[in-house]
Amino acid sequence: MASGVGRGPRAAAATWQPACFPTAVKKPTAKPVPAPAPLPTSRSEFYDEQKWCEHCQTYVRFLMSVNHSYCVHCGGRVRLFNHQDATRFQDHVQRHKWQAS
Repeated sequence: MASGVGRGPRAAAATWQPACFPTAVKKPTAKPVPAPAPLPTSRSEFYDEQKWCEHCQTYVRFLMSVNHSYCVHCGGRVRLFNHQDATRFQDHVQRHKWQAS
């Protein structure tokens, strides 16, 4: 058999390998992702936040846990609003919910 170009496994590999070889494949250049902008919450807003304590009957500072928040004065569970403020907030949301959509 005469040795010819294009015969045998090496000749077949030479024809397709350069297209798949890593140096022949150009990787897209990744653009750097900008860092997220800092949140506008200031340090004083964090320390001034308060929730309603039913036991103390006032808005108090609180300690936050995974599931609940607790009053720093009596240790009782706190909630976002008292009943009157919660009703007022719900009424306000219901009146204005169509303006947001």
